[in-house]
Amino acid sequence: MRSRAALGLPAILAAVAFTSLREGEPGTIAYATPAGDVSQLVTVRPDGGGRRVVVTARHRAFLGPVWSSDARRLVFGLGRGLLVVSARGGRWQHVTAGADSDPAVSPNGKWIAFVRTDSTGAAVYAVHLDGTGLRRIADDAASFGDLSWAPDSKRLAATLVPAGSAWAGCPQVAVLQLAGATNAVTHGCGLTPSWSPGGRRIAYVSTTAATRTIAVVSADGNSVGHVTPGPEDVDPLWSPDGGRIAFRHGRTLATARPDGTELRVLTHTRDSADAPAGWSPDGRRILFERFDPVEDFGIGQLLVTDVTASAARRIARSVALGSASWSSR
Repeated sequence: MRSRAALGLPAILAAVAFTSLREGEPGTIAYATPAGDVSQLVTVRPDGGGRRVVVTARHRAFLGPVWSSDARRLVFGLGRGLLVVSARGGRWQHVTAGADSDPAVSPNGKWIAFVRTDSTGAAVYAVHLDGTGLRRIADDAASFGDLSWAPDSKRLAATLVPAGSAWAGCPQVAVLQLAGATNAVTHGCGLTPSWSPGGRRIAYVSTTAATRTIAVVSADGNSVGHVTPGPEDVDPLWSPDGGRIAFRHGRTLATARPDGTELRVLTHTRDSADAPAGWSPDGRRILFERFDPVEDFGIGQLLVTDVTASAARRIARSVALGSASWSSR
């Protein structure tokens, strides 16, 4: 997310074309197709209809996209820097111009948080959607990732690797204050945090040498409880009403209550794996990625299922893994 001048504007303009999309379509899904001769940023309805290409790029890979909180804009990366484009398509605006990744838009719509990596290491920044107000939030770690905003738009949860080689194999979950303070909330190794809708708890993956389980920690780090026993539970994603957490349970998509009760396995696969990518705004459906866990090459399919585990509907056949985003309205 950055400044246009630093990126070679004429070259990018020659590589990128746009088509129109109706603005603010409720419950719309956005994703990127895999990099290749032509890659696309696409939106589609949850029923698989209404597929529209918002951005087309040649010989470039997309980062993202993620929706703005009002569902009118998309934030994405294309080459160096982050960009914002209207959901109608049209011209984009660069809001940053660094080696920036992990964009996350605050619930109040005022900030894009992101990770910037340069020769000095990694840092977390925030910037307004028009590219103004750039501020550094945290830089006291070897690396950052998995940014997740709290509902109050004043805090972020992140995976960080503390500075020092002794910590290289043990990432932690930390809460970053927009005002600048950083507080680790996991006492062991943890990653991929997801805030509860009430802002009081964080779901994350608790890791040991033998297991990966879903755990929930209070935002101050004082109370921790395990949701699943493992041994291979990852990718937690809290439902909009806070009543359930979706996650990848081995190779299947599953949900459970935050206290660990009522485990529901929603999909059954033999040769592929299913990982949650988003909840519908009403909490009745889950968007998930299906991929080959051995040879996925960063490419998968995109499907939607309801929380009662009825048959899943495929909405895209070729998707860049990690790119899918379901708008909040």
